[in-house]
Amino acid sequence: MKCPECKKTTIVVERNKIELDYCSSCRGVWFDAGELNLYLDSINQAGLKQFVDNILQGTESHTAERSLKCPICRRKMHKFNIGQEHKIIIDACICGHGLWFDGGELGQFVCQGGDDVTSEVNTQDKVVFFLEDTFRFKHN
Repeated sequence: MKCPECKKTTIVVERNKIELDYCSSCRGVWFDAGELNLYLDSINQAGLKQFVDNILQGTESHTAERSLKCPICRRKMHKFNIGQEHKIIIDACICGHGLWFDGGELGQFVCQGGDDVTSEVNTQDKVVFFLEDTFRFKHN
């Protein structure tokens, strides 16, 4: 897959049979809808649809960042704020193909995951725990 940000070829990072596309050039990460769905199903969650719907139901962020195209459908992705303490702007395919985190955004998101990401609190915390484990992030 080509990176939506810098157009370099991404590499596939596999963890627990889930493949994520990672750009070693700009450090961005693409979460394909099917890959996140596979993970969420494995932990008996409602699935990606609810996680993405929560993001897509938010208000689109107005930012000076340039628009990126979805690497699947090539349509312009929308920008949405996520995160608890500091808002992080991610790109989301409005057709539901996936989510793009620019370099550094994933780490910021994981670091905001809360004090006990292994608890049964909610889907977002479980996703954060998976990302932390996959990319070896340490949250505070």
